[in-house]
Amino acid sequence: MSYFIKRIIFLLMLIFLVQNAMAQQLQNIFITQEGKAAYRISLNTIYVVLSEKGFLTEVKTTANGTIIYNTANKVEQIGDVKIGYNYQGFVNLIGTAPIMYDFSGRVDRIGTIGFRYNYNDLIAEIGNQKVQYNADGRIDQFDTFKIYYNYNKMVQRIDESRGLILLQLNYEKSK
Repeated sequence: MSYFIKRIIFLLMLIFLVQNAMAQQLQNIFITQEGKAAYRISLNTIYVVLSEKGFLTEVKTTANGTIIYNTANKVEQIGDVKIGYNYQGFVNLIGTAPIMYDFSGRVDRIGTIGFRYNYNDLIAEIGNQKVQYNADGRIDQFDTFKIYYNYNKMVQRIDESRGLILLQLNYEKSK
């Protein structure tokens, strides 16, 4: 192969890797009034939501295209995006982004984003962004953004995070 062709192939591979690396990102953190969090990770047109303990709770998408189910009635494909499952029935692939789990079923990695946990089994790090908790187990700070609480232990104020941290108000009636 000529030197020029090798350079073109290398450049195309680099572009592909950069696109895949940029495809996964932390989109939002939803903070309840009590200071509990859920994390929404973007995988292009699909979003996955993780609990503060790192369990995959939701997969959200615009259902563009045909939805294909497998024999267990689990969604196998949405449009041209394939969804894979591991032997435990956990989602382990969305499009080209692998989802890996630790021994207890918590998400360990989504694509290029790694997750670490603290001694209370709460997410302590997403990629290189740290999550800090107060003594009550409520989020105290995410990266450089601080969450403040009132005397009732309810969220009083959140530092400006340019839309990263969102307050989630819950109005569901108890039965």
